[in-house]
Amino acid sequence: MPAEVAFGSGSSVKFRVTIFGVFKKHGSFSALKGGLRIDKNTARVSARIGSASATMKSASDAALLKSTPYFDAEHYPEIVFVSEPFKHAVLRRGGEIRGKLTLRGVTQIQVFELTPKPCAKAFAKTPWRCAFDVTGRLKRAEFGMKARRGIVSDEVELTLAIAPQ
Repeated sequence: MPAEVAFGSGSSVKFRVTIFGVFKKHGSFSALKGGLRIDKNTARVSARIGSASATMKSASDAALLKSTPYFDAEHYPEIVFVSEPFKHAVLRRGGEIRGKLTLRGVTQIQVFELTPKPCAKAFAKTPWRCAFDVTGRLKRAEFGMKARRGIVSDEVELTLAIAPQ
């Protein structure tokens, strides 16, 4: 019988991008909903991120990020990731998960790396009780974000730190 495990309050989403090829800019999203669907042999991650909840150290950078050339939060209020089913062993040992990422109304297949926290081995039969990270690198141009290409790198690192309820 399938089970649903919702993301807990310790879950978060962070991103990192390079400016001028040297400087790292970090930010996060405060609105994250989702969960882990557990079937007999597989699991699946789904996440909904509020694009208007983006924050950065600089308020003006955060405002720019939410604007039309980037997330266009007014027209595209959510960033959605739904993984393909993967084996329970990935929750224990880590590994790649593939899924559909929808950003700015564009859906692309993305590969993320799931990294379990140390407790996953202790809960060998129920590894979904432990926290894990899902990290991937996406190309912003593939999602229609082509502004400031000479300044902001095309590659964005996105990390979901998941703490089940």
